Amino acid sequence: MDPDVVMTIGVLLGAVSFPSVIHNVLHDGRPSKVVGFTSLVALTVIVIAAVNKPGGYAITDIPEVVISVLRRLV
Repeated sequence: MDPDVVMTIGVLLGAVSFPSVIHNVLHDGRPSKVVGFTSLVALTVIVIAAVNKPGGYAITDIPEVVISVLRRLV
């Protein structure tokens, strides 16, 4: 699979789980196990993408990568 697609999946998964982490910490005082697991999966997918791409990713490249993958999808 293309590392750019994998990076996009990881970033979107992390973006979806981040508000849940904040909500659970503020209201329950602790994050739930599902949200923690989702965040861990998102981080793992991002690391896999970075390792599989020759030269890796710069932080400034990530928005361009996500946009280019979403353009290909649409």
